[in-house]
Amino acid sequence: MIDWDKALLDFKNMMSQQDSMKIVKMMEAGYKGKLMILQILLSNNGKLFAGELAQRLGVSTARVAVAIKSLEQKGYVNRCQSETDARKVEISITELGVEVLNNYVKKADDFLKEKLQKFNEEELITFTKLSKKFFS
Repeated sequence: MIDWDKALLDFKNMMSQQDSMKIVKMMEAGYKGKLMILQILLSNNGKLFAGELAQRLGVSTARVAVAIKSLEQKGYVNRCQSETDARKVEISITELGVEVLNNYVKKADDFLKEKLQKFNEEELITFTKLSKKFFS
């Protein structure tokens, strides 16, 4: 019989190890905050209205405005008034923003690839199947 409490404890202990925490932090950084804004902009032809961005992120426009201001100061995005509606602000990703996002993605991919290369082919197939089941 499976001891689910022990299995949970073992899993938590494994996830608290240094490399596991790196993976979790990289995934979190990529799926929230400023990197997510850059990713959303890039996947929408490089630009989007601030209100649409807030809606896609599920946060307030005020919160998006703060993040956009920070990204703009770093040169990752530009903002300008809409040509069709002066009440709307259009946010566009800059070449530097694309470069920063691509560098992050490459760094995260390289790190994960290094970890996956520890598996032989059979282990990788099993790991992939189990991961799909776990995260579904």
